[in-house]
Amino acid sequence: EEDLLSRLGLLVESNKRQSSNLSIEESGIDISTVLQLLVANKSIIFCPSNLDTDLNCCLCMTLISLLHDQRKNVQNMASNIVKHLLVHRKAAFED
Repeated sequence: EEDLLSRLGLLVESNKRQSSNLSIEESGIDISTVLQLLVANKSIIFCPSNLDTDLNCCLCMTLISLLHDQRKNVQNMASNIVKHLLVHRKAAFED
């Protein structure tokens, strides 16, 4: 759990100093992890009451570029999230 929180940059300041010695590759968040978090929390993030158009726009642009990723698992997860957006948040997707 601490590893996930540190990768997401959510640990308290004292723990940040420990991770500051990591290289960029070691501290980078794998896109698969981010997509898994989106899939796991899609009902919260993509709920109709979430009117954050900037978030939706950034997600759409990022997901569309991830559809061309060379990793099949990334393509599949991005595709599933785009499908969910089209079904449940078509208006946000069109914006």
